[in-house]
Amino acid sequence: IFTDAGKVSTNIAENVGEDWSVSYGGGFRLYSESSLIARVEFGKSRLSTDEQNSISSTAVGDVVMIHDILLRDLGCKWDMIGALPDNWLDSEAAKNAQERIGQFIEEQFSKDDLWAVADPRLCRLLPLWMPVIKEKGLNPGIVLSIRHPWEVAQSLKKNGDIDSRHSHLLWLAMNKEAFDFCQKGTYLVHTYDQILAD
Repeated sequence: IFTDAGKVSTNIAENVGEDWSVSYGGGFRLYSESSLIARVEFGKSRLSTDEQNSISSTAVGDVVMIHDILLRDLGCKWDMIGALPDNWLDSEAAKNAQERIGQFIEEQFSKDDLWAVADPRLCRLLPLWMPVIKEKGLNPGIVLSIRHPWEVAQSLKKNGDIDSRHSHLLWLAMNKEAFDFCQKGTYLVHTYDQILAD
């Protein structure tokens, strides 16, 4: 999730103490209905007409589409364990994706002080988004939410028929990439259980 949160008064923003952004990999409905981000604008999806579904009625579907096209053009799959291709950020596919991201931000959030996007693949695609966000004059921090790998594996088994070994390796790879990127700026880490307990 990326936000420009200069005026936000939620607990996380108070802890980080400056403009902030969030990336998480699970339980979007839980987060979207949580007091943690109650004032965050998620935008409205151009891909869905189901206004009752907090996932499909937000702009999450648009973000997923941008990422799907990028990965397709790179010849990659979202659940691959290995790294993305060398110099992928310099590829035509990445440049096209960044152009779409810029258009998406302008269309969805140009009038919003506090906004967010969500897709688990942000764990490894943060380097794609950050230059576009900073180009627009935003100064984000990162909040990384961690869910227990066993719970993630159970979810992926149920929803994607991905075996437990692959799920655990994927959890490790994606969280490592997210943590590696977080080291470059302001960041805060919390767990899925902390949200449930709040």
